[in-house]
Amino acid sequence: MPSRDTIDMLISTTKGFCSVRFLLFANGEINDCSYIKPMILESDFVIAVDGGIKYIDKLGIKPNLLIGDFDSASSDLLEKYSNIKILEYPSKKDFTDLELAINFALEHGATEIILFGALGGRIDHTLANIYSMIKPTEKGIKAWICAENEDIFLVNSEIELSYKKGTVLSLLPVTTEVLGINTHNLEYTLINATLHIGSSRGLSNVFTNDEAKIGVVSGILAIVVSKN
Repeated sequence: MPSRDTIDMLISTTKGFCSVRFLLFANGEINDCSYIKPMILESDFVIAVDGGIKYIDKLGIKPNLLIGDFDSASSDLLEKYSNIKILEYPSKKDFTDLELAINFALEHGATEIILFGALGGRIDHTLANIYSMIKPTEKGIKAWICAENEDIFLVNSEIELSYKKGTVLSLLPVTTEVLGINTHNLEYTLINATLHIGSSRGLSNVFTNDEAKIGVVSGILAIVVSKN
């Protein structure tokens, strides 16, 4: 576990940081990092989550923090970034490294959390990474997964999305049921609809405009946008 002094220094550093947008790089699959570079702002707080440090290195950006038990990060990269603050945890723990990074972001004023490298590989890890966005969603904080071919959002109120007309998206309940679903500018319109977990009704909808709006009254809905 990190020392109290280390945590205090990190809190002090974060309070002096003007951004409330956190970029978290996990150790999932990213075949081509080039789509990420244009998204990065100088004010972003960048966290390398264990083996996700390799993607930060490929992008040539400097992380603000390293978090994890570092069982998947190469020793060479850890040495290269040895001047970066580290929150190191034991390998036997109750939470994944990514969840610990999300908790850190929540504790330090995040209003948006973007996850990279959160998909691919083991399906249990992928599901856990998607579920890890429930906590910030419940707190009213935008958290989403940005991958090469798809974006994944969780919503429990209302969200506006901007994608090219014709883009395919699916609406999948994360909670047992999602009530009061209303959509605007989707081919298959939902008005005060209910979706139950396990149902395929929300699969493969389509943007009919470059802007769409999706709202729910209760429950949590996953929105998977295909960028192919």
